[in-house]
Amino acid sequence: MRTGSTPIPLGIGLLESEEELDAARERLAVLDRRSAWRSENSGLPDLGELIGTAASPEVEGARLLLWAIFNPLLLRDRGFDLAPARRQPALSSTTLSLRLQRRGDDSGTLYRIWVGGDRDWSNLIPRVTREASTDRAEETYAVAPRKSQSTADFVWEVHRALRSLTIV
Repeated sequence: MRTGSTPIPLGIGLLESEEELDAARERLAVLDRRSAWRSENSGLPDLGELIGTAASPEVEGARLLLWAIFNPLLLRDRGFDLAPARRQPALSSTTLSLRLQRRGDDSGTLYRIWVGGDRDWSNLIPRVTREASTDRAEETYAVAPRKSQSTADFVWEVHRALRSLTIV
């Protein structure tokens, strides 16, 4: 994605067979070969139908929540830009994270917003971290949703916790 561009779904769901896995790999290879969509305003090519199985309503809800929390455009509105990194977001078998820097802060302090950390992904409680620097130790907060809290209010609470780490 170009900075500032709106993400577009790839049309790949849960892959349950070798044929679906092969089709998904081919779709990604086509996108990788066609570089014009990355640098021009032409957008992605028509991807056709969904490969695999669509997410259940529960999984789709979790995906939408994670997207809102990790949305670079929302974070930019909150004063954070993506930090230079090889992979953004960083995804491992146990963690999904995004490294950020505060706009206008020349100290080089990096911040992280992340979920996971457990082997079985038993919860999706977001955490915000100010990484260690020469002046300060690493600091992390977990942000759990309150009962009856709306999704928008929860996302705002996570971003507010991230912002609170910038206060000296």
